[in-house]
Amino acid sequence: LDKYYAACETNPYEVLGISRQASREDIRKRYRELMRTYHPDKVVANARYPETLAIASAKAAAISEAYRTLTRKKASVV
Repeated sequence: LDKYYAACETNPYEVLGISRQASREDIRKRYRELMRTYHPDKVVANARYPETLAIASAKAAAISEAYRTLTRKKASVV
């Protein structure tokens, strides 16, 4: 898990699991897919352990931050 958080801080492409050549639409599509999986509101219904919700919340925050970083970066390039 620590390795995941370290990657989150340094490489938003790894967080979203996309290539550096991904289009703005690809970034948006992948973000939405991941949030459907890790959003805390979705996970809470299936969470048997409190740690599950905490992990999902951390992943959702990392996914959101990666998305914001990449969309800002792509907007400044266009």
